[in-house]
Amino acid sequence: MMVFLAEYSSVFISWTVAVDCEQLTMQDQLGVLGAVFAEMGFNPGDEVSEATVKEWIKTKAIKEDPDEQPAPAHTVTVNPAVRISVFSGEEKDTAYDVWRYEVGSLLVTHGEEVVATALRRSLKGRASKVAMNVGPKASVGAIVAKMDSIFGAVEKGETLLAKFFSARQKEGEDVSTWSCRLEDIMNKAVQQGDVPDRNAEGMLRTMFWTGLRREIKDVTGHKYDTVRPFDDLRIAVRQVERDLMQREEETTQGKAADKVKPVAHMAAATDELKEMKGLIQQLTTDMAEMKKTQQKSTVKQSGAKADKGKGSHSNQKKGSQSGYQSNYTQGQQQARFQPQQPNPVQPQHPLAQQRGNPPPPPYRGNEPQCYRCGQYGHIQLGCRANIDHRWEGLNANQSAM
Repeated sequence: MMVFLAEYSSVFISWTVAVDCEQLTMQDQLGVLGAVFAEMGFNPGDEVSEATVKEWIKTKAIKEDPDEQPAPAHTVTVNPAVRISVFSGEEKDTAYDVWRYEVGSLLVTHGEEVVATALRRSLKGRASKVAMNVGPKASVGAIVAKMDSIFGAVEKGETLLAKFFSARQKEGEDVSTWSCRLEDIMNKAVQQGDVPDRNAEGMLRTMFWTGLRREIKDVTGHKYDTVRPFDDLRIAVRQVERDLMQREEETTQGKAADKVKPVAHMAAATDELKEMKGLIQQLTTDMAEMKKTQQKSTVKQSGAKADKGKGSHSNQKKGSQSGYQSNYTQGQQQARFQPQQPNPVQPQHPLAQQRGNPPPPPYRGNEPQCYRCGQYGHIQLGCRANIDHRWEGLNANQSAM
C-alpha cells in the first residue's frame, strides 16, 4: 500500500486551509500549489504534466513490508464479580451446607482475596456478626471454621448412621426426593469421616432400593440385581415409577368414564327420592298435628269429667246413710206401680259377682253408681258406706231387714 511521508502532511494541510479561508482565484491557487511542491522538493521546471507529477509522487512514497508483523493490540480482560448465595442463618435464606459448598468451590478457581471479599458480602444478619468477630484480616479458612462451630452439623456419626439405615420412602414421596434425602444423610456422614468415601456408593445403592415403597420395590428387583452404579439404578427406578403412574392415571380415567355413563339414570332416581322424601316429611307433619289436636280434645274431656265428679262428690257429702236408704225404698215402691222398662246392664264389683251377692238396686235417672258399695248417688272416691267381709253394704242389709 502506497502512503505519503508524514513530514509533508503539514504542508498539504496548510495549503488546504489557505484555499478554504482566502478563497483564491484559480491562478492564485496554482501558484500556491507550485510553492507547496517547491517546498517539498519538486522542481520540474517549465514542463509540468500529469505524468511528471505522478512520477514524482512515486519517488516520495514508501511501501509497507508484507512480512512485517503489526504491533500487538492491547487487550483488557474484565473478570466478572464473584458472588456467593446469601446466608444469614435463617430458614428463608440458603442452607449452610450449600453456602459452604459454594465457598469451597470458589477457592479452587479464584484467589484467597477474591473469595474472602465475596464471602463477607454474602453474609447477612447474625452470620455477618460472626465474621465480624473473627476480624477484617481473617482468612477464608478461619471464617469457615468459625461458621462451622455455630451453624455446622453437630450430629454424631452413630446418630447419622442410625438415621441412614432407618430411613424409608414416605407415602406420596417420589423416587427423586427419596434418593436425594438419603444421599444428603450419607454426605454428612462422609464429611465427618464416619463413613469412608469408597463405601458410600455401595451403601447408598443398597439402602435406596431397600427403603422403597412396597409397590415399587416389588417390580424393581431385577433392576437392583443388574444395574450396579447408584445413579443408573436411580434412573431405572424412576422409569418404573413413571410407568406405574401412567397406568394408575389410565385406570382412574376409565373408572371415571364408567361412572359418567349412568349419570342420567342416577339423576332421575335422585329426583324421585327427593320427591318421596318430601311426601314423607309432609305426612309426618300432618300426623304430628293430628296427634296434638287429639291430645288437646282428650285433655278437655278429662277436665269436664273431673268437674262433674267433683259436683257429685259435694252432693254426696251433704247426704247421710238414711238418705241413701230412703231413696232405695222409694225406688222399689215406684217400680211396683210403674211398668217395667228395660234397664241398661250396670257394672258390679268383681268380688261381689264371685260371691253371689244380690244385684244392686235398679238404675235411677242420671245418678252415678258407686263401684265400691253398689249404691247410687255417689262414686267410689266419696263412698263412706261400711263394707263387711262379704263385700256387701251394711246399708243394703239394713234395708232388707
